[in-house]
Amino acid sequence: MQKSSATSCAIVVIAAALSATTLAEAADTFRKLNDNEIRSKISGMEIVDVEDHWAEQYMRDGSLKVFAMGKLTSGKWRVRNGELCIQDEALDSGCGEVWISGNEIEFRGEGPRLGLQGILQKQQPRK
Repeated sequence: MQKSSATSCAIVVIAAALSATTLAEAADTFRKLNDNEIRSKISGMEIVDVEDHWAEQYMRDGSLKVFAMGKLTSGKWRVRNGELCIQDEALDSGCGEVWISGNEIEFRGEGPRLGLQGILQKQQPRK
């Protein structure tokens, strides 16, 4: 009976360790996009926050529509040296890295979107 108990405890400890390792690896599965990947993934799409408080629509012609707090502002986007560069009416301009994991997007490095996280999806009709 003691052998069975010890074996069960060992199995639980090993399973817990494997589970913790898997969760830690899954936590940072983001990868940095290069110039071509940024263009192909962002163009014609939108990025929204999880609760849909804001949305940024990246038009195929390089224009940008930003919907936030009931207001629409516009600007331009382009890709340069592995970074997404933004220029919008709010003077929120600059360049930064784009990282992706599935449909989750993060902006890292420098730039106006630093620390911004969102969901990449097809553009939705917005007002």
